[in-house]
Amino acid sequence: MIQLFPRGVQTLEEYRMEIQILHLIEGARKAKGLTVVIDVFRAFSTACFLKANGAERIIPIADLDLAYRIKREHPSFVLIGERGGKKQPGFDYGNSPVQIKDVDFSGKTVILTTSAGTQGIQNAKGASEILTGSFLNAGAVIRYIQQKAPASFPWFVWDTKQFSLQRRIPCWPNTSRVY
Repeated sequence: MIQLFPRGVQTLEEYRMEIQILHLIEGARKAKGLTVVIDVFRAFSTACFLKANGAERIIPIADLDLAYRIKREHPSFVLIGERGGKKQPGFDYGNSPVQIKDVDFSGKTVILTTSAGTQGIQNAKGASEILTGSFLNAGAVIRYIQQKAPASFPWFVWDTKQFSLQRRIPCWPNTSRVY
């Protein structure tokens, strides 16, 4: 038998949750509970490619100086990221899935530092659990949330205006309700 809803839920009407859409660092600081940090075009698409290409561990770092320090202390770690969209001096790769799509990261630890996505992770200190969202893993994020079945959770996005992700980004799942 296929279970369409979490245990104890019998109808679609019973399976609705409140979704808060928060923005930028201020929004990340308000996040509580299960939180989804969304950076659809770069950081978390890059993270999906890193995992698909064998990376054992991804360390998201907001502070650029800390990222450099970790790389100095662990020269075998791969340093990936950007500031202002530009690869920084000493980085192994920039923050682009295209740059790493054919790179074998098997067994490697990657330091990922970005202007947006990793900043959201760092500032979501009130979150009990953080998921990272991109176009590449949207389905997996939705399935994970369905399994957890929280009463509410924040979507954290990098935009200065209130908007519907579905309207702004048509291929992103409906964020007014998660079924």
